[in-house]
Amino acid sequence: MPEALFRAEVVTSKSPSPGTVWTPPMTLWEDRAIVVMLFELAGVARHAVQVFAATNDIVVSGFRASPFDCLNERTMDGHVRLKERPFGTFRRAVPVPRGFDPAQATARLEDGVLEVRIERSLGQGRTPSPRPLLDGGSIPIQ
Repeated sequence: MPEALFRAEVVTSKSPSPGTVWTPPMTLWEDRAIVVMLFELAGVARHAVQVFAATNDIVVSGFRASPFDCLNERTMDGHVRLKERPFGTFRRAVPVPRGFDPAQATARLEDGVLEVRIERSLGQGRTPSPRPLLDGGSIPIQ
């Protein structure tokens, strides 16, 4: 039965069309002391990910290159028959629950999963200034 998949003539795509921005899937976990955000970024190079703390959000953005970008179409005999993984620019802004300061977040990228952690703020009412948490391969690891 798997052979039928490769003989399909129609390309099924869950990927956005070129030039659009896709949203990485994520899981958010919260308890009284910490918020943990897990973003699925398989195949994204560390230097291609940025994490920013905005006033009330964590913003994750970057770029996942297509494995076919390096191939010259003139020398290729084949074509993509099935494409379900999105490539190109991605962005996701996640509201941070009350009592947590996005500027205190730490970020770690490992095994295709970006983990952003924020511990509960002791003093509330501060207005954090936007700052990069993960930029160009520099990831603060707690």
